[in-house]
Amino acid sequence: MTEETLASYGTLYKYRDAGSPWSWETLRNQELYLANPREFNDPFDANILIRYDLASEEFKRKVCEKYVAEVHPGAGLFLREKLMTTLLGRMNDPETHDKAMQDWIDSLVSKVRMVCLCPERDNILLWSHYANNHTGFAIGFDAVQLHNLWRTNGGFILGHALYQKEYPILFPPDVCDIDARGRIITIIMNIKSQIWKYEKEIRLTMFNGPQKASFAPNLINDIVLGCNIELNNQSKILEIVDRQYSHASVHRAKLRRGAFALDFDRLR
Repeated sequence: MTEETLASYGTLYKYRDAGSPWSWETLRNQELYLANPREFNDPFDANILIRYDLASEEFKRKVCEKYVAEVHPGAGLFLREKLMTTLLGRMNDPETHDKAMQDWIDSLVSKVRMVCLCPERDNILLWSHYANNHTGFAIGFDAVQLHNLWRTNGGFILGHALYQKEYPILFPPDVCDIDARGRIITIIMNIKSQIWKYEKEIRLTMFNGPQKASFAPNLINDIVLGCNIELNNQSKILEIVDRQYSHASVHRAKLRRGAFALDFDRLR
C-alpha cells in the first residue's frame, strides 16, 4: 500500500471496548497502544512457518553447507559430512524442523508492534466483537497523520491483511535474495484465514517500535459511539472531546429502520 492509497481512506477506525483501560488512555493521554501480534485473538496470526523441509534436496544441502562453514570454519571433510548429515536429518524431521522455525518466528515477532484498523465505521460485526456488543466506541484516526506516526516509530510494513482459504506453504528464499526475504516476512505478518475477511483490516507494522506512541490531538478526527453505549460513558467521551479534541466530530450509531444497517446522528 502506498502513502497515497492510505491517505485516500481519510479516516481509519479502531473499535474499542468501553470497559478497557487502554481505550480511555488512548483518548485521555493521547497515547496509541502498539500491540504485539502474540496478543491477538487469532493464534495463526504472524505464525506461519517457512517450510525448509519441502525445499529441494539441493537447496537444503546448500543451506546446511553454509551453516557448517560459518559455525565450524575449521572442520575437516569427515566432520563436515557428519554435521551435514545431522542437520539434514533435523531439517527433514517435522518436530525438530517446526521447533526451529517456531523459535525463529517468535524471535522475529517479539520485535514487532502493530496497529490494526478498519476503514469502516459501520461494520456491525466489529462493533459486536471489539466494542463489546455495540456498548463501546470507535476512534477515527486521520490516515495521513497515522502514516506519519507509523513512519517515526519504526514503520516497515503497511497494507491490507491478506485473507485466503488455504493455509499458505512458504518455501525458504535464497539467502542472497533480499527482496524475496522481505516478501516472505510481509506474508507472515499479514496473511490470515478468510474467516476474518469481514474485518477488512489495514495493518501498520513497526519493527522495534514502542509499546505506546504519543500523538498530537489532530490524529483523531472522529469518534463514534456505539448504539448501546451507556449514557455515563457517552458523557465522559463528550467531556474529553470538548477538552482535548474540539476539532473532531462525534457521532452516535443507531439502528436503521427496516434494515440490517447502522445510521449515525452527529452529536458534535
